[in-house]
Amino acid sequence: MRAEIATLHHLSAAAPGESERRWTTAADNFLLLTDAGALRLDTPAERCFLPADHVACVGAGQRYRLSSSLDSRAIALVLPGDRSARLHALDRDQPLLFAAPPVMRELMREAASWTERPPEAEVQQAFLVTFCGLLDRWCGPPLPLDLPIGQSVDLRRGLLHLLDRLERPVGLADAARAASVSDRTIQRRCRTELGLALSAWLTRARVLSALELLHQPDLSVGEVALRCGYQSAAAFTRAFSQHLGSTPSAWRPRR
Repeated sequence: MRAEIATLHHLSAAAPGESERRWTTAADNFLLLTDAGALRLDTPAERCFLPADHVACVGAGQRYRLSSSLDSRAIALVLPGDRSARLHALDRDQPLLFAAPPVMRELMREAASWTERPPEAEVQQAFLVTFCGLLDRWCGPPLPLDLPIGQSVDLRRGLLHLLDRLERPVGLADAARAASVSDRTIQRRCRTELGLALSAWLTRARVLSALELLHQPDLSVGEVALRCGYQSAAAFTRAFSQHLGSTPSAWRPRR
């Protein structure tokens, strides 16, 4: 039994933390809840976007790092791997992403409050048994909140170059130039490494990047659209709804 089963992380947009610069290897299975703001969870192969009240299941041995362009708060809850059938999904190479129901969020906040004064080991054990017993019911269908960034160095360089410039009309030629390879090479590696055409990847990148911007209350949906490279709010809303199944306004935090 671990002495500490939950930890609270604060990420500041003004002062990037150590977690944004280095890779960490998960020692145990854990759940990561975005309790406020919005997080980016990077793995060697993809970037996951976690808006408020969403969870990533990270498996033991996975490499990851956290970052945020906002002042954000996250809760990490360590889970024993033999408590839930759903935890077998954590053997995947990439995190499992889903919306956290209210009861799940409150229980994770309760566990995070133990960091200074943890209860007796028997209480922690009972908590984990109850929590993991409900986890299979809580885990909703995986949400498409992940963005593959490739395995080859050249493709990763080209795609990360585009990610930093989504507000501009960037495309294939820009990625190829940044990667110092031909347009045809970028096209081929997108198909083989991502299973997507570059145009489809760009649409997904713009939609997912908008999840962070939607947490800024001073930005209208139209302003978010422009910052993500769309010329109109209507085009942005259409692409967003096709990918995530609801409008940008519905994804804005309610608290």
